[in-house]
Amino acid sequence: MRNKYIINNVMFPRMIVYKKINWRRFMKKNTIGLFVIVFLIMMILCPCIVHLCSPYVNSEITADGILTYMSAAVTAICTIILSLIALAVSQKANDISDRMLKIEERRVMLEDRPFALITDWKVSEEMVYDIICNQNIIAYDIDACKEDEKVYVLKLVITNTTLSYETVAYFGGLSENYAIENKDQRKVYLAPGTSADILLYMHKQKLYSLIDNEQEIEFLLENRFSIRYKEKVEASVLNIIDQDEAGYRCNILFSKYQIKNVQDDSR
Repeated sequence: MRNKYIINNVMFPRMIVYKKINWRRFMKKNTIGLFVIVFLIMMILCPCIVHLCSPYVNSEITADGILTYMSAAVTAICTIILSLIALAVSQKANDISDRMLKIEERRVMLEDRPFALITDWKVSEEMVYDIICNQNIIAYDIDACKEDEKVYVLKLVITNTTLSYETVAYFGGLSENYAIENKDQRKVYLAPGTSADILLYMHKQKLYSLIDNEQEIEFLLENRFSIRYKEKVEASVLNIIDQDEAGYRCNILFSKYQIKNVQDDSR
């Protein structure tokens, strides 16, 4: 039964499938072996040809000469084989070294590259004057709001998910014109695994215009070496529900995080 198979209760003999040999790949993998075989064949054939032709051709080749030739050929073969093996081992070691170097470079790059994740958010209503007077927060005016107006505040909780220190600042996206009125400091400082709030306040019409309208939010990040990165994230406001005294429930989808070195981005 091992050499047969059944289809629709009908028994058929098993077909023998001949696998096509990839000669180029075969030659590449067995270069040393093929070289040795060819060299051995030539080493054996040359004396035999000389011996067969000796009755018809005058030659001064002797048995001692043949032995000397054989020993020199064996020595040459061994030397060539050892050289090829050393070359192959050296090439393999160089390849491994190159791969390890690339892995290490990528590890260092990822370790030094900052990354900020929006882990929570909240929408509330506040007076612009109260926001400006609060020195414990960093709030950006993205809709040219006046001090005596009541505005909508979108609070973003930014978390440093890396193992290195970083700073994060709002860099645009929802509005090309933005300003920070309550503090001279524009960025939050985040140790590994910590979070901070960045507030964006705007008029009601501005916030509701974001519903079902994908917008990019940009942040300017700096690592511990003061190397700057620009991070982009797509924000899609699904809905905003007024919960009266409980405030507002805002469903936002943040996706497609992209980060790039500022120097690379400017080229």
